[in-house]
Amino acid sequence: MRLALLPQQRTLRHQRQNQYSTGVLNKKTTLVREYDFRRNGQNQYRYCTPAILPIVKSKVSPYQMNMSAQKDIADPEVISDFCELTPRKKYILDKNARKYVRFMGMQSGFEHLLCYCGITGKELVRHTERKSDRVGLPKRHLARAKVKRSRLVLHHNHPQSMSLSAIDVQHLLARRGMVEIFAHGHDGSWYWAESLRKRNALDMAKYGDIAIVDAVSILAANHIFFDERLAPHFVNRALDRVGAIVYKFQLSTSILASLGQISEARQEWLLDFISDAIRQERQ
Repeated sequence: MRLALLPQQRTLRHQRQNQYSTGVLNKKTTLVREYDFRRNGQNQYRYCTPAILPIVKSKVSPYQMNMSAQKDIADPEVISDFCELTPRKKYILDKNARKYVRFMGMQSGFEHLLCYCGITGKELVRHTERKSDRVGLPKRHLARAKVKRSRLVLHHNHPQSMSLSAIDVQHLLARRGMVEIFAHGHDGSWYWAESLRKRNALDMAKYGDIAIVDAVSILAANHIFFDERLAPHFVNRALDRVGAIVYKFQLSTSILASLGQISEARQEWLLDFISDAIRQERQ
């Protein structure tokens, strides 16, 4: 039988509820609100501990505020040979993951990741190391990434809006359970790579990193300007050309401006130089 509350008890209960609404329960426990893009409706917040996510003070996210300047950049819609989800479901999962990692990255300045299963579509982990230059899977999920049948899809943000780094691609190729990896720039650009699960693909990626250093040295000797942010982009395009990965991308206006400073003939020379170096080392 449920007993009626005394007036003092009712007042105490209402005070505790009001404390929950402000995000503070008591001096020892602090609850913060996370903006959840997956929820539609008025209640788009959920409570969590501050060690996991920072405080969100407004319902209007930086992502939504910057969308007016990024309307020409569409959400990634890619088709994977190893993902068993329907194209519609995969598109929704990728869209929500992109919004999450970009929003959290723009709020905190750190890299965040979101990983889901490419077979069931179940979200597995959201994680951050609270660093602006790296993020990785937690240890408890690394074992699953090494199992070939796992088929994990990983999204993370790049505050510098660069393409997939050498470490990103090498992690993708070294772990048989990872089939796709996304990098989302804060300027709206996105980059995607799919592993073709070739045995020598990891060595090809390492050869590409060496080749881009030699190519940049040749350009510098000839007093040719080259934006360092474009180096991973050219390496990944060369890896796609030689058949190590499948690489797709959507560049922002700022990246296109830097790319426009390099002539098309010089871009082709750069891609040919890296591709030929990878083929020679592979032989």
